[in-house]
Amino acid sequence: PEQIETYVVLREHARGGFISKHPPSRFLASQLKMRQIIADLLRRELRGSPDLPELLALLDQEFWERVLHITDFFVEARQREVEDQAESYRRSVDSAPTPMLMLRAESGVIYSANHVAERELGSDVRGRALWELHPESERAAVRDLLAETRRRAQATRGNLHLERSGRSLLPVDVRAALIEFGDHHTLQIIYVDLSDRRQLEFQL
Repeated sequence: PEQIETYVVLREHARGGFISKHPPSRFLASQLKMRQIIADLLRRELRGSPDLPELLALLDQEFWERVLHITDFFVEARQREVEDQAESYRRSVDSAPTPMLMLRAESGVIYSANHVAERELGSDVRGRALWELHPESERAAVRDLLAETRRRAQATRGNLHLERSGRSLLPVDVRAALIEFGDHHTLQIIYVDLSDRRQLEFQL
């Protein structure tokens, strides 16, 4: 439309103003009611006028144009909100002080790792199956951990170890959680470094 000031205001409200705090259906229902009131006024004031059908058609055109734009604004606002949340979550994972991995739920293959995980396990950790990070004697336990997580949405295992190239085994506990977003299923793996605790126990 040539007159866009109203749409600019509506877009901002759909993103973060009063409109965004209510379901889109509530706003659209109010627009439908306004359209009905204006149409009734036109029919009453212009009864018998040859211009009435054209004015009602123009009203409907403007109304559905507004509905289309408002719907787009709501969708745009929700997409932006999801993107902001995803970015905030990514930053929190990257800055976490413990190794964190994201796995494809079905295969158990790593597709994302935070900075601590890359430092401890190497930058080539992506593309590897989770159990490949552990000694041979622990791999069956790790597979069982993933299977339990798929079934119950979460699982834990203790007294495991991570293999590190050219370095000693890292003693860890592991916590796993299933994250579902639409049809996309991800396993989040968090390792708890037990090396300081083991060292303290040894000293005692």
